[in-house]
Amino acid sequence: MPATTAWNTTAFAANYFVPLTDEHLKTKIAAFACYEHEIQPFPHPWSERGLRLLAEYHGMQAGCGLAEAFHLMRGYPRGLPD
Repeated sequence: MPATTAWNTTAFAANYFVPLTDEHLKTKIAAFACYEHEIQPFPHPWSERGLRLLAEYHGMQAGCGLAEAFHLMRGYPRGLPD
């Protein structure tokens, strides 16, 4: 989901990408559409087209067709500690 950084001119510093299939993206868009007060007409980033374009843009950054972008603040190489 697009962060509020889309409106405050601060670039989202993605450093972790998860490849998406077209089915994943369709499911995400369908789930997002359940929030009827959030979905907006294009060119808003929270439009169906905006969400698709964002996934394509992140896919280009990650070297794949579609991707979800995250900013990893702290990671654990073997999973979460006990």
